[in-house]
Amino acid sequence: MGQMSWLAHLIDTGDEKGLVEFLGGKGFRNPDYAAKEFLKASDEIKEDKAKKEKDEQSKNIWGVCKNEYRN
Repeated sequence: MGQMSWLAHLIDTGDEKGLVEFLGGKGFRNPDYAAKEFLKASDEIKEDKAKKEKDEQSKNIWGVCKNEYRN
């Protein structure tokens, strides 16, 4: 597995210990902090994606309801 793929895997699985070891091996000065920031950013991205999907679903439901009342 390539290094970027491994990094993505560690972030996706939330493996903080593995991420700290990986980043430390890559020369990060403070791998503990970097790992926490990577995981925090990943959580924010997942939350934003979930919110966007929920908004899209509610728009679709509202559009269907409006069309039913028009007929």
